[in-house]
Amino acid sequence: MLGKRDQMKKIAFIDIADPNYNPRENADIDFHTAMGAIHAIRRDGTVLTGIEAFRATYEAVGLGWIYSLTRLRPIGAVAEFVYSIWARHRLWMTGRPPLESTADRSGATRCK
Repeated sequence: MLGKRDQMKKIAFIDIADPNYNPRENADIDFHTAMGAIHAIRRDGTVLTGIEAFRATYEAVGLGWIYSLTRLRPIGAVAEFVYSIWARHRLWMTGRPPLESTADRSGATRCK
């Protein structure tokens, strides 16, 4: 959905499962770390994770209002907590195989 709305190409979507994915080109974020939570890397190299990454990408395509309430301390903290649970369990919750087998199939270096 974000890709379709990104007419100005402000977001570069990166496929971390691509065998050619190189962590050194992406703020040293390896496959295992990237699978643990969503990441966004600003042009200046700043790495954003979780709700902050969602907020930045939605703002980039003119949908910042969707995550605007997460700037408020109590709402943001709750949103980050809920996202952390989702990120940790999303593969299981969506019926996909565990990270270890995903890493094996992607050709990515196995994480310990």
